[in-house]
Amino acid sequence: MMLKGKRVIVTGGVTGIGRATVFACAREGADVVSLSRAAPDRRRVTTLTEQIAELGAGRHSHIQADISDRAAVDAAFAEAAEWLGGLDGLVNSAATQTLKPAESFTAEELMQDMAVNTFGTVFTNQAAFPYMKDKGGSIVNITSYVAIGGQDQMAGYGLAKGAVNGWSFVLAREWGKHMIRVNLMAPVVATTGFQAWYDQLPPEEQRASDEKRAQSIALGGKMGSAEDAANVNVFLLSDMSKYLTGQILYADGGKAFGR
Repeated sequence: MMLKGKRVIVTGGVTGIGRATVFACAREGADVVSLSRAAPDRRRVTTLTEQIAELGAGRHSHIQADISDRAAVDAAFAEAAEWLGGLDGLVNSAATQTLKPAESFTAEELMQDMAVNTFGTVFTNQAAFPYMKDKGGSIVNITSYVAIGGQDQMAGYGLAKGAVNGWSFVLAREWGKHMIRVNLMAPVVATTGFQAWYDQLPPEEQRASDEKRAQSIALGGKMGSAEDAANVNVFLLSDMSKYLTGQILYADGGKAFGR
C-alpha cells in the first residue's frame, strides 16, 4: 500500500475528484478526513464511509466546513488532526465556477470564484502548516488547464487558479526547509463542473468542443476520469514523490502539449 500509515485531509472530498481521492487514499492504507459543505449525515457522505470500511484498509471521517471561512478551516483542521493523530498530507479539491463571458464578470462574481478556489486553498495550506512543520508532509493543490491554456466562459476560474499556482510555487520554496512538499495537479477529467459548462453551450459549440478535444488530447482524444486524477494525487502524497516539489503534474492525456 502506497500510503499505509499516512494521515490525509481532502477538501471537496465527497464529490468528483475529491471523492475519488478519498477512496484511493483509503484503498492505499491512509486514514482520511474529507472536508466539504455537506453535512456528515448526507447519504453521499455515509455511503463513502461504508464503501471505505468494506475495503478493510484506511479509515474515513467527514467534517462539514466552508473552506472560504478561515475560522471554520482552522477549527476543522484541529478536529481532523485530533482524529487522525497528526497530518501528513492535504489535497485541495474543493472548487466553484462561474460561467459567463469575461467582459461581463462583476467584482462580486470574481470574488465568489476566488473565495473557495484561491482563499480556500490559502486557508487550508496555512492550517496544515503547524501540523507538518516539524515532520514534513505533502500538499497537493488542484490547478486547472484554464489557468494555463485558457477556456471560454471561465475567466474568473482561470484568475483564481492562476493565483493558486503562484501561491503554491512560493510555498514550495519557503516551506521546503520544513520538508513540506507543495505540488500542483492539473486534471482534464469529466467533472460536474465541466458538464455544467458543456451543457450550456449551443449544439454547434458542443460539436466544436468535442472536435477540439479529439484533436488536442493525445490519449484517445477523450477526457479522463476522476479516478485517473485521484491516482496522481496518491502518487504526490506518497513517499514515491518525496523529492518532488514546486511542480505541476498534468493528468490531462497530453492536452498541455497538444492544445
